[in-house]
Amino acid sequence: MWAVLSVLYAFSMAMVNMMDKFVLSRWRLKPIVLLLILGLTGLVPAPVIFAVRGFSPLSWKIILTAGTSTVLLKLASIALMFAGAVLIT
Repeated sequence: MWAVLSVLYAFSMAMVNMMDKFVLSRWRLKPIVLLLILGLTGLVPAPVIFAVRGFSPLSWKIILTAGTSTVLLKLASIALMFAGAVLIT
């Protein structure tokens, strides 16, 4: 089962990369614009989850880990978008 899931993951990531390239080259967007759009759409489910599940207190260790991983993910995404933009032009 894990082999099928890993192939599906690789296929879906290939599709995401092709769609990113298409959007960046077709609409002449700067990579940071696409990153901001993706980041803001990620915030849409937050109020719904908060309303349904509530909020439980978190320790500082968990908050620091989550914040650090978020910053590193966004920096990696920016680097990936700029690398793709260089390859497109």
